[in-house]
Amino acid sequence: MKLTPKDLALFGLVSYFTFIGGTFYSQLNFFLRVANQVIVTLILGVWLFNRLRKGAGLPRTPLDGAIALYLVANFLSAGLGQSPRFSLEGVWFTLTHLLAFYLLVDLLRRGWTALLARAFLMASAVVCLVGLAEFLAWYFGGVLFPGWWGIGGWQQPIPPTFYRLAITLNGSTPLSAYLALLTPPVLGLLLTLPPRHSERPALWLWLTLALPVQILTFSRAGVLALAVSLSLTALGWFLINGRQRFSFRLPWQQWTLFQRLLGLAVGVLLLGLGLFWLQSSFANRAGSTQFRFVLWDVALTVFQQHPLTGAGPGNFGRALLRLNQADLPRLQIASAHNIYLNTAAELGLAGLLAGGYLLFRLGQAGWQHWQRLTTAPERLRLLTCGAALAGLLAQTLVDAYNATPIILLVAALAAMIVAPLDPPPAPHRQRWTAALAAVLLVVYAAGFVRLAQADLSYQRSFSREGAGNLAEAVAQAGQSRELDPWLAGRTFRLALLEARLSQQRDDASLRQAAIEHYQTGLQQEPIWGLNSANLAGLLWQAGQRAEAIAAMQRSLAAEQEPLYLVNLGYFYEQENRWAEARVVYGQALALEPDLAGSGFWQAAPARAEQWPLIVEEALKFSPANRAFLPVELALARAEFDTVEALLGPQPDLMDETVRHALAEVYLSRGQPDRAAALLAQAKPVSAEDYLLWGRIKAQEGDDTAEKLLRTAAFLGSNPAYYYLGQLYEGRGDLPAAETAYRRGFLPHFTAENIEITIYGRAGANDLAPQLLRIGVSPAEAAPWLELARLYEDQQRWDEARRIYEFLLLEDPFLTVSQEHLARLEEK
Repeated sequence: MKLTPKDLALFGLVSYFTFIGGTFYSQLNFFLRVANQVIVTLILGVWLFNRLRKGAGLPRTPLDGAIALYLVANFLSAGLGQSPRFSLEGVWFTLTHLLAFYLLVDLLRRGWTALLARAFLMASAVVCLVGLAEFLAWYFGGVLFPGWWGIGGWQQPIPPTFYRLAITLNGSTPLSAYLALLTPPVLGLLLTLPPRHSERPALWLWLTLALPVQILTFSRAGVLALAVSLSLTALGWFLINGRQRFSFRLPWQQWTLFQRLLGLAVGVLLLGLGLFWLQSSFANRAGSTQFRFVLWDVALTVFQQHPLTGAGPGNFGRALLRLNQADLPRLQIASAHNIYLNTAAELGLAGLLAGGYLLFRLGQAGWQHWQRLTTAPERLRLLTCGAALAGLLAQTLVDAYNATPIILLVAALAAMIVAPLDPPPAPHRQRWTAALAAVLLVVYAAGFVRLAQADLSYQRSFSREGAGNLAEAVAQAGQSRELDPWLAGRTFRLALLEARLSQQRDDASLRQAAIEHYQTGLQQEPIWGLNSANLAGLLWQAGQRAEAIAAMQRSLAAEQEPLYLVNLGYFYEQENRWAEARVVYGQALALEPDLAGSGFWQAAPARAEQWPLIVEEALKFSPANRAFLPVELALARAEFDTVEALLGPQPDLMDETVRHALAEVYLSRGQPDRAAALLAQAKPVSAEDYLLWGRIKAQEGDDTAEKLLRTAAFLGSNPAYYYLGQLYEGRGDLPAAETAYRRGFLPHFTAENIEITIYGRAGANDLAPQLLRIGVSPAEAAPWLELARLYEDQQRWDEARRIYEFLLLEDPFLTVSQEHLARLEEK
């Protein structure tokens, strides 16, 4: 069928709101965020203006009263919540999503049903194509993926693991929810359209695209949604067509023996694939289940603390972090992963009642619509809309979604249910609803102009810092804070930049300004962790040692971060409080044994002497791993004789970790035959298995080493790139070696999860330079050290220097990098 300009315009608009507008990306990127605010305000503003010009208000629906109550509950909760500034910004999405619902109702009543359905299905087909492209990029290789085909080829086309889609629509569970919402309506159309209808091939194509993408999400929540929605669809279909009984016996009798055998084979194959998919989806996922239990418990705690109006829209993560409990998660905490508990925590009883009443009115409207329909096809299509929403209600028992792509679909399905139910007009009320909506949009637009100015300065602070102009970065961060002082993230950004500039200039006044801004920010946003740890470092440098120790202790009470422990140990060490220093040093090593590889422990003679006692303290904090922790520490320090001595003359070779440790010992001594004999009793499965076998084959000069190392890299082993680089360099392929070395080291970075959760913006927050940062051993740095050596061989001195300097930022005790940098300076 030929698409009209109207089709293309709607398709473009729906695609924009599916991939950009109101998504994670438009919320993080300043320019996309402002553009989305302008686009949404213009669309809704023009529509409201036209309604008002015609003397009409918002289209009347049975949901009006419930929607008004829900919106009031959001504004009330925002004003009384933990961060009115953040919540009120977020309520704009709730307001615009509700207005989008009314806009869709208006379009449906004007006969745009087919156009809208076509636009949503075309946009979702693009989503499916993007998802399939993501999987193919993972399989064949691309910018973000090493690819499997170049490793396995025709000889081994099936990879050792399968990829779970993670980029399309910003994650597997949102993608599964998005497709689960559309699947029942598509089936409803296929079951009700005439056999020769021109749209049927397109619908079958959509299902063909959606099925593999839904499978590749490996989402248990998606399974739950489809189980509910498709069961309701099937039940409705049988009830509606109760008189038309269908029997499988007649077609079976008409089939030939070959067709029957083929049908059975296909059925068995599909059953096997289905069981494999279920096993892959549900296996090894106990951690995510337990994670949800923790979040649900927190949601109930927050609800008990704020029973009437909650912590405020979008404030679940903030409320969790303000508990300042070290045993609570700090990643993926934007919601409670349960829409009902999340509503209780954020909106309180007011939100629960308003939301429940809205669902009740929607169900009531659906029943009224059902009673008005007389034909089976019409009823089935209505049923599939309700079934899709019921599936989402089930899925949100274990997840929560508020991004525009999913909410816009929910609004469209709800509009399909209520649009035909047009209550009698009420002339005296017609215009005020649209006028109020327009006023709210104007108020928000005015507020967003000021926020855009603050965000522009905030954005410039990053670009100025990246250009090396810290003083201008501080000025821009200060201006951002002046324009929007209610968002503590701006204060913390200013404090961090002042801390960096004070370290660069050795400026006590800047250091004091950073201290004051951290203290102000923590009063405004009492979440202890990285910001309070940075405050501790500044206080220590300012000579306020007791206050610094107290601040770091409080940081650790909220977040058990190994580097905080290292710094607290250093504080104790400088105070000559060795007993306390050994305890916290040991705790840091128990949490992250790889820290033992840093040169920090040998940098001071007194600290080096304390090492055996520090290890003894580490064992006290790791009872479950008490026997193997000394081995891990020795491996991190590359003390292979110590590893062998610790394992003893009769090690437990049934334990995989023991076999791997002994294999490391043998490979360090150039004994690949002994390592191979040790590992031969089990086929390689994990990335570590393939890495060890690749190293064995490389030492033996076997050509299979490359495939094994590439498989290890494919499975996520970064050290594999170091050995690949050595292979390529030995062959004289320097460009390939350079690429491999570059991929072999992952720089330290601080996750943005907290800043995005509580500020809606990236913060690039990190340890202040007043604190110690350690954790890079010579073995971990080896890929980049080799890369720098290649640059030196090619007389690319500046590039080599940048690598050495960067490695020293990662760990200033990396002596090999210090030596190379000193040699370069002599040149």
